Amino acid sequence: MFKTMRRFKQKLSKEKWIEILTVEPHGVLSLINDTGYPYGFPITHWYDKKNWTYPFSWSKRRT
Repeated sequence: MFKTMRRFKQKLSKEKWIEILTVEPHGVLSLINDTGYPYGFPITHWYDKKNWTYPFSWSKRRT
C-alpha cells in the first residue's frame, strides 16, 4: 500500500519520533493537494502517550 522510503537511512525510530512529538510543541504539517502541489502550514501539537493520540491545532490566515 505504501511506497518504500527512498532515503531509508534518514528514517527515524519509533522512540525518536515519539521523543520529538513530546518535546517539540510546534511543527509544520506538509501535504499535497489534488493537483500534486505541495504546501505546508505551521501547527501547534501535543502527543498523548496514554491514548496514542496526536491532536493539533492551527489558526486561520490573518488578512
